[in-house]
Amino acid sequence: MKKNQYTKRLSALLILIMIAIFSLTGCHEEAKPTETDEPTDEPTEDLSYLDAYTEYVQSILDANYHGDCTRYMQITGASQQQAAKMAEAHAVNLAEQIAELYAIQLKQIPAEIGERLTEVAYDVYEKAVYTVSDADKVGEKIYVSISVQPLKFYHGVAAQLEEYIEEFNARAKDGEFGHLTESEYENEYAKGVLEILEASTQSIETEDARDYRIQIRYNEETKVSYIAEEDLDAINRLILAKWEG
Repeated sequence: MKKNQYTKRLSALLILIMIAIFSLTGCHEEAKPTETDEPTDEPTEDLSYLDAYTEYVQSILDANYHGDCTRYMQITGASQQQAAKMAEAHAVNLAEQIAELYAIQLKQIPAEIGERLTEVAYDVYEKAVYTVSDADKVGEKIYVSISVQPLKFYHGVAAQLEEYIEEFNARAKDGEFGHLTESEYENEYAKGVLEILEASTQSIETEDARDYRIQIRYNEETKVSYIAEEDLDAINRLILAKWEG
């Protein structure tokens, strides 16, 4: 076991105490179709002008958070594979950031841990509570309002993870893991964190609803409507409530 491993767990504990939510941007853009043989994200159904954008926003949220890609595929013309890839990228992104937040070294441990972290991300997002309101036009700009009940996911596991990390540090300091290889050590630590995270997803409390207003953007060159990256980031920050302490 390397000397810096105990220090690393102390760093993880400090990060935990000062929990900050990492942004999850680009998931929608990553699945953005090309202009050649794939569909655009422009609403294509015969809906009323403003209703089309309400449905568009609803479909993106449902795909990314609830794993329901049906409306997204109908509205954008995306295939099942394209829609599933977008939703998977969103979950994998959260899983990787959870790993970074809690100092889980994914490259040094069995792939199973990463897969289970991704399942945790899916389970967390499945609990997302949001309501999309009717789109409205102000001047030449189109807006869609969203009401979100933030999830207390990080808040809910903070105390238990803090206790686990302190205990793990104490065991490491006492030499309990001295016989393990670095990979085995990292795996031992990750399993404990993962068990806490998996149990926590069974029941996640929510905060009072907060509202956010999205402006629908339009790219003149590609003739495609889209949601700006900063709006996707803001929505995700609302859904994954930042713990204020």
